[in-house]
Amino acid sequence: MRSPPRTPSSRPPPSGGRTSTSPRARTTYAHAPTAGRAFRSLAPASAGERALDGGEERIGTLPDDAETALRALGDPIDGDDPLNWRAFDVGAVFVRDGETPLYHSVPHEFHVREVYAADAPAYRDAVRTALSAIDGVALYPAGPLLTWRVNETAYELTPTSLRYATRDGDWRAHSLDRLAAAETARGGRGVDCEWRSMTATARDPIQRALGRVYDVVASEPPGTVPTGDASTTEAVLAALSDLAESLGYAYAVSRR
Repeated sequence: MRSPPRTPSSRPPPSGGRTSTSPRARTTYAHAPTAGRAFRSLAPASAGERALDGGEERIGTLPDDAETALRALGDPIDGDDPLNWRAFDVGAVFVRDGETPLYHSVPHEFHVREVYAADAPAYRDAVRTALSAIDGVALYPAGPLLTWRVNETAYELTPTSLRYATRDGDWRAHSLDRLAAAETARGGRGVDCEWRSMTATARDPIQRALGRVYDVVASEPPGTVPTGDASTTEAVLAALSDLAESLGYAYAVSRR
């Protein structure tokens, strides 16, 4: 688990807590004035209360300020608000109970969505229940879902990528957004993978431009991922199937 902005304690979180939000720049909420007014109505964080890096930080107490905090995060979204303003105008969100972190996210970094619930099963179950109503969202443990080693090369499957170690000790990761298909390799000791280009998976013109550069300079993803044995192959395919169903990945999984 990634280190939180505050050091966690081992006790389970109660129902109360505090939420901190921080914008990224002085132009924050220029595209969402209603959310901006809600944000500015929250109490400013003092130097000793700050939990986030950079920008102006405001604090709300839960559950009393829950509605105001939600409005500051754009719920409900006004009809004239650009749909993506939260990803770029909200720098970070942090929820804590005293010194115990509960949740931390950085909207413009899609991989930073952290729920600190390892020692709080009731909280974890409540989060899973809330997420079950949202398509393409799920709660997974921090770290890799699967790890295995073939011929001294280490492999990891995470909810967002396939990773493997190079001979010089560096790790390379390939996003599952790029995966088009995965199936059992001949002999059953690997997984054949078909990958899309970054340009093909881009969501907007800026991402497409960056994708074209990435496609030129990035390492080619593996056409076949060795697993070493049939049981590991099945575990990888089963995990990929689960991820596709719960997170909405657009790849196909098949067995020969």
